[in-house]
Amino acid sequence: MHKKLAAAFLAALCLFACRTPDGPRYPIPSQNLAEAIPEGSSKVTFFNTSNHFLYWESGMIRIKIDGDQLPTLNLDRYIQTFVEPGTYEIRLEHFDLFMWKGTHELMVDAPEVYVEVFNSLISTEMRRVDSLPDDFGERFTPGRQPSNW
Repeated sequence: MHKKLAAAFLAALCLFACRTPDGPRYPIPSQNLAEAIPEGSSKVTFFNTSNHFLYWESGMIRIKIDGDQLPTLNLDRYIQTFVEPGTYEIRLEHFDLFMWKGTHELMVDAPEVYVEVFNSLISTEMRRVDSLPDDFGERFTPGRQPSNW
């Protein structure tokens, strides 16, 4: 009896961890980094640098911009989108036995903004950086293409 209950509990945890967040989907452009920035917009690139050793199974990060969902980012993935300059609420989530969340403010005040997202032991964090990492082209791949979103 206990084995069946434990198996059902683990299956429920797995399904909860793999669920797709609710809410409207934020539009994404081609994930080609050389994509031209539309006039009046800024390009925001999110990339997941979570530690492989600690988060190999739970490294996926869900991202919302002002309540609209971007594609979930696995380890060493990126997603770029175009937004109008301004201030945005960024909500980040990851599941690792519990749902860890973080709400942050992002000021988009440049033509290109780079945001590193990562899991920590008790939350999901982000930090705006000045440039993409030197190994970005070799390490990171697109999280999702527009045709699959």
